[in-house]
Amino acid sequence: MPLRISRRHLELTLAGLLTAVLVLDLACPLPTAASDSPTLTVLAADGTPLRAWPGDDGAQRHPTTPEAVSPHYVDALLHYEDRWFHWHPGVNPAALARAGWQWARHGRIVSGGSTLTMQVARLVDAKA
Repeated sequence: MPLRISRRHLELTLAGLLTAVLVLDLACPLPTAASDSPTLTVLAADGTPLRAWPGDDGAQRHPTTPEAVSPHYVDALLHYEDRWFHWHPGVNPAALARAGWQWARHGRIVSGGSTLTMQVARLVDAKA
């Protein structure tokens, strides 16, 4: 006998999942204090940086705007670091499976499976 799921059951399930996510977000919010310990940068009179010291957490944070970054750099970064950036939801299951398979087969890390999203998360929380 085929499994039949009523529309009402589906709506209740989705509402329950959404409620659970909202409750978890309220109970365990993600840290937002990435800029509490900014990088200290000493600038020359013409605005060029002379020296930078990381914040208390060891992270280097230098603010910039999207307009200040070359689109060629963004294209190269996406191609080299995370060519599936626009496809995956922040974690690339195929890359993690490939990296895990290579590790199991060779007994050592051959390639990584991290995405740009995962790398940015690590930069935000340098102690992770």
